[in-house]
Amino acid sequence: MIYSSAIRFCSDCGNVLFLYEPKEKSNGILYKCRSCDFSEIQSSKDTAMIYQKKVKSLITQQSTFKDYIEDHTIPRVSGIICPKCKNNEAIVFNSFSLSENRLEFYYICTRVENKKKCAFQWQP
Repeated sequence: MIYSSAIRFCSDCGNVLFLYEPKEKSNGILYKCRSCDFSEIQSSKDTAMIYQKKVKSLITQQSTFKDYIEDHTIPRVSGIICPKCKNNEAIVFNSFSLSENRLEFYYICTRVENKKKCAFQWQP
């Protein structure tokens, strides 16, 4: 769920107000001007969420991971052979398993051929 919020401007000088965490305990967000001493606190009931992303289980999100293949900011490893298509590059994800108290790695094949994506996912 992502909420949008308009950019806020200083009522004294007209410059952009920047977000800060209040120093004293408060149920809101502190907006401050960097040009003058103006500041205001937006109460929590009026506060818009800045960003939230919910990811469910890695294995159940097959369609979502097909889109990750085109995102080159996600770490990739070469030399990992896909069991399905024998491609030698994969996206790497890790997840901490609370039940087993260990870090688990997952791979997703990055092969795209004739606009079809392999996107096979496996664990080493």
